[in-house]
Amino acid sequence: MENNPAFQKMYEKAAQYCSDGEHCRSRVKNKLRQWGAEMVWIEDILLKLEAEDFLNEARYAELFIRSKVRQNGWGKLKIVQALRFDKVCEESIRSGWAALDENLYLETLQKILQKAEQSVKATDLRIKEQKIIAHVASKGFEPELIRKIYREMK
Repeated sequence: MENNPAFQKMYEKAAQYCSDGEHCRSRVKNKLRQWGAEMVWIEDILLKLEAEDFLNEARYAELFIRSKVRQNGWGKLKIVQALRFDKVCEESIRSGWAALDENLYLETLQKILQKAEQSVKATDLRIKEQKIIAHVASKGFEPELIRKIYREMK
């Protein structure tokens, strides 16, 4: 198949797509389908991309996790759900979390809690705390961790 010019052209297009930014296997597979790649070629193209390190799910997961924490202020639960939706394997997800600086994660959580503390208005302190925790939990942070950090801030 690699001698086939159409296969080679599709591979080169996929390699360029992977060079432009990190992608997971399922997204590259979907792109190949969109571009009209022969179904029998798709797995071979993906394997070749992985062998030549154009496609690396562990690297993708690490970058995805770091960028979602830093730029979007997402918590672990929301990030893991998004990675699973993209069919990223559990091992890559675990290695991505292991590579994340825990202090970055905790600092992000603290900043979000501080913003929520300023913006949530309630006269009853328990209701205010519940609203803050619910807001931050909606960003995907773990409720137990939210409570712990929030109480440490107080």
